[in-house]
Amino acid sequence: MTKRRTMLVALLAVLAVLFSAVAFSACKNDTTPGGNDNPPIEPPVKYTVTFESDSVAVKTVEVVEGKTLLISDVPANPVKNGYEFDGWFNGNVEFDRHAAVTANVTYAAKWTKLYTVRFVDGEEVVKSVTVRDGEKLESSDVPFDPVKSGSVFEGWYNGPAEFDASATVTADVTYAAKWDNLLTVRFMNGAQTVKVVNVKNGEKLTEKDIPADLAIDGKIFEGWFVGESAFDKNAEITEDVTVTAKWTNIYVVKFVVEGRIVKVATVKDGERLSEDDIPSDPVTNRTFIGWFNGDKEFDASAVITSGVEYVAVFSSIDEKYYGTWRGETTDDNLNSIPVVVVV
Repeated sequence: MTKRRTMLVALLAVLAVLFSAVAFSACKNDTTPGGNDNPPIEPPVKYTVTFESDSVAVKTVEVVEGKTLLISDVPANPVKNGYEFDGWFNGNVEFDRHAAVTANVTYAAKWTKLYTVRFVDGEEVVKSVTVRDGEKLESSDVPFDPVKSGSVFEGWYNGPAEFDASATVTADVTYAAKWDNLLTVRFMNGAQTVKVVNVKNGEKLTEKDIPADLAIDGKIFEGWFVGESAFDKNAEITEDVTVTAKWTNIYVVKFVVEGRIVKVATVKDGERLSEDDIPSDPVTNRTFIGWFNGDKEFDASAVITSGVEYVAVFSSIDEKYYGTWRGETTDDNLNSIPVVVVV
């Protein structure tokens, strides 16, 4: 028991010595009134981050040096009529929310001008596209070529300037559909429409525009006519025109001998038979009088205006015999003389 008490006393003595040493050291280093030598705590350094649009402050935030902005510190994207917001910039440096702030800084809203490209057809707006300054239209921005009956679409024009898909847009612009009226060339066969061709004013028809020659039994196709004049396929078309098939009737002239057709001639209406069309006079044992249609005799100088059949007409009284006759006669002294006659 005595031994444990002795150890406790010794321990207390050691603690007393240590406490005294600490107290002495603290008193020795205290050089300020009141005895406290700890330096004062300096406040943190802060910087101002300003966001402005067109020189007007939108938002101002204080940020501790070396810290980054919170999402809530960044203002919503501003809106400006006719412009597109490109971001917040300090000079050419775009704002980065994750960058540490080390100085006062101002970020200004950067804008790009927007332009409107309109495509119109008369009073109708076919398409309206918004384009950034200096950019080109996409192929999907350009409307399909419109269609109008009786006209051909020439393109989109702003005055005399045609739309160029490769050009950059630097201003609002309107392009109007340009049309060229089509003229109609109609090919007719009587009351039947054979073909209708649409052609631009001042242009010519192509070979494939002109129908092939027609064919009708008993007629000859003379060609395509405008009134009394033959259609000129090389002429420029400057107005609507109707072109008509012209026909000439064909007539058949027959020559018949005793029920047998000896010649058939084909002749155009209003023309005469040629010499080759008229057969030679037939030879029989009767006298050939001529070619007759009823009681009307054939006239080689007459024009043909219808189909006609001419029949060979012979004398019904006179007959001709052909052959050899043998006999005899007498002379003045009644002497017998043999005779041979060949006809």
